[in-house]
Amino acid sequence: MQKPIETPNSHAGPHSKAEHESAAHHDLDARLDHGIKESFPGSDPVSVKVSKYAPGDPRGVDETSHGDDDRVSGALRSARHAAEATAERIADSVDYLSARGRKVAPRAQRAVADAVTEHPVAAMFLAGLVGCGVALLAYEVATAPRAPRKTRRRAYGADEIS
Repeated sequence: MQKPIETPNSHAGPHSKAEHESAAHHDLDARLDHGIKESFPGSDPVSVKVSKYAPGDPRGVDETSHGDDDRVSGALRSARHAAEATAERIADSVDYLSARGRKVAPRAQRAVADAVTEHPVAAMFLAGLVGCGVALLAYEVATAPRAPRKTRRRAYGADEIS
């Protein structure tokens, strides 16, 4: 019996797709490893482009780079604008609450002083009750069982949890 002639396409059997996916996965792993080694001391995340097209396919060249840069910069501008608006609102709220507190505080002090003067025993009882409540809370917090703390140690440039 004659041995079949092997052609370049004769190996394209049922395992070729799985082999191709495995090779693509290995290539992605290799690129990630290289990116991590090259940017190790930095804090920026590693960037690897993933394409749905095979390497060398002209359809996969810069398929995401054109629109993504514009969307990312637009989202960044929106986030900065929102952060600035939030900071302004917080500053306005602090100013408003401070001014309102300065107006209300003298009246509240007078009301408390009048109540204590009129009912000193009730005020003492209330103060003792509040003190007992605070002490009970402090005791519960101090005696509550705690989970063991995980400590972080630096080992060869990477965080290790022990």
